[in-house]
Amino acid sequence: MSIWFHQRQGLRDHFIRFIEGSGEPYSFYVREMQNLGYVWGKHYLPHDADRRFPGAETNPTICDMLHGLGLRDTEIVARTADLTAGIQELRDDFGSYWFDETNCAEGLRHLGLYRKEWNDRLGCWREKPREDGHQHAADALRQKAQGYSASSARGFRRKRRYRSAMAA
Repeated sequence: MSIWFHQRQGLRDHFIRFIEGSGEPYSFYVREMQNLGYVWGKHYLPHDADRRFPGAETNPTICDMLHGLGLRDTEIVARTADLTAGIQELRDDFGSYWFDETNCAEGLRHLGLYRKEWNDRLGCWREKPREDGHQHAADALRQKAQGYSASSARGFRRKRRYRSAMAA
């Protein structure tokens, strides 16, 4: 789980904090977020936050669970059909990003270690990035670039959305 905290100020996107963890329930992250004392706007969730997992008596989505924990103003960012295009959108958007070096240090470390995997057999880079734990911070940051762009002092507007080629 990787979470970037973002503020839009003029033409700049300020990332003021980064938190991450693994194996903790959603209540842990909501508590951590509430303890920061920030005033919240919208919470942007990845494409799979509306997925239902069959097998239980009730089948809440991640979004449902977060709403139950008090995280109400949520929006799900659509899945991109082309990861490489999503990464390029992040590169294109990155020029307006400003990071709090102290509060985002771990997230920035992950971004610096995010890379593609080398294919020894073919002697070239694989299309997908390496899955070594560093991809989570990059994927979380990519959600901002893929889903939203600044449109006015009032907030965000939707960018062009890509439909997934995968069946749900």
